[in-house]
Amino acid sequence: MSKTAKIQWTSFGVLAGVLLSGCAGFVSQKDREVSRVHLQHASDLLGQRDYSKAIEAANDALKADPTLAPAYNVIALTYLETKRYEKSEEAFQKALAIQPAYPEVFNNLGVL
Repeated sequence: MSKTAKIQWTSFGVLAGVLLSGCAGFVSQKDREVSRVHLQHASDLLGQRDYSKAIEAANDALKADPTLAPAYNVIALTYLETKRYEKSEEAFQKALAIQPAYPEVFNNLGVL
């Protein structure tokens, strides 16, 4: 799979994960909206290969909504792209701790 296709699937998975993770824990609607904006920005930055800013934006998403598993997925993918495999696996595991049935993360762990 090309990197472009991988990033496109990542964007799709991020949005799907946001919808699924909305059920976990209490986060205000305002914080949820803020986290989604940061998460989309993080995903866009990952696609642009601006890795440090992608991690920063994903962490901003987690500050607004600590239950946002897709943010950990973006962080993990960023670490994967930069060959920091141990950190990547840790972030994937954090995503699964929040959202145990997250198929994209299982798929990405298989790539790792």
